[in-house]
Amino acid sequence: MKQKEMVEVIEERFKTLEKLSHKILKAFDADDIHDFRVEIKKLRAFLRLLDISDESEKPLIPKLLKSFYGYIGIIRNIQLQTHNIYAYITQHKIDKPVEYLTLLNKEKSYWEK
Repeated sequence: MKQKEMVEVIEERFKTLEKLSHKILKAFDADDIHDFRVEIKKLRAFLRLLDISDESEKPLIPKLLKSFYGYIGIIRNIQLQTHNIYAYITQHKIDKPVEYLTLLNKEKSYWEK
């Protein structure tokens, strides 16, 4: 693969990531978060495939992008936990754990900020 082709692939991934990040910041939609995280994983895999031997020339994912990835990962985990709780509640016909759901919502709003 030529360097020009590699640059095009990386630039395309970053364009997709930028579009998804704007969508996430507007609505924190679970599907957008999932797509963003999958896109980051694809980018990391591609960069590992390049396997540049010299450490100084090794492409890196920016720290802010890594931080954003981590924060939305936490939000995604909270979304999944909430979804699983509601699924369990409806399946077993039990009362809602109001305090726990309130705690999850507070935690989610904290990480969204």
